[in-house]
Amino acid sequence: MGVQETGGYDVTFTSIAREGTGANARLVVHTMEEGPGPNCMVTMALSNPQVTVKIPKQNKTIGLDQTNETSVRDCGTVQNFCATKECGPNQVCDEFQDACVEEPFCPKVKCANGYVCDEDVDACVGRPCEPSDPNSCPADFVCDNQIACITQPCPSEFRCEPTPAPVTCAEIGWVGVCEGTVLKYCSSNSSDDMTTLDCAPGSCEFSQANQYFDCVQ
Repeated sequence: MGVQETGGYDVTFTSIAREGTGANARLVVHTMEEGPGPNCMVTMALSNPQVTVKIPKQNKTIGLDQTNETSVRDCGTVQNFCATKECGPNQVCDEFQDACVEEPFCPKVKCANGYVCDEDVDACVGRPCEPSDPNSCPADFVCDNQIACITQPCPSEFRCEPTPAPVTCAEIGWVGVCEGTVLKYCSSNSSDDMTTLDCAPGSCEFSQANQYFDCVQ
């Protein structure tokens, strides 16, 4: 079972049997691992559940087939709570919490290309991407940092976002703008004056010191 973060875990042998004869003989072992449910009181220390069994001595080396089952201990105050509980719309019964909880959102939706489902916000959000990899986002998407930089080094959470509409020099001026790893800025209001730089393998970020967008390596 290995080392666990807390106590409350247990492992048992449910059956051990020798099957077959001669060269085809196998030792078939079934084990059951049990872990604590969310309402269980456990020791807050590492644990390493182990069990030892004694079996008849085998006359020769024998093959081993092991199957393992897992279960979660129900420490709720009401046993079989869900058997008699009727939950409201968009709710499911959680036996381990003895309560009706909100039905998971993501199994009910299919996100479009470039998006992944986020259960925390009940929505499809841009999938994680790597700014140095031009293929980490689908066509018509850019890999954009979702965190506005106010400290250095800049924290990052790059996700695919739809490519924004073309910007004009009247909109961005000398301050510029980042489109994924691409930096755009102008020295005048003329669209012909726009400079475009790909900051990859670095990133495009806002410089607090200079008060404009710039490439950061």
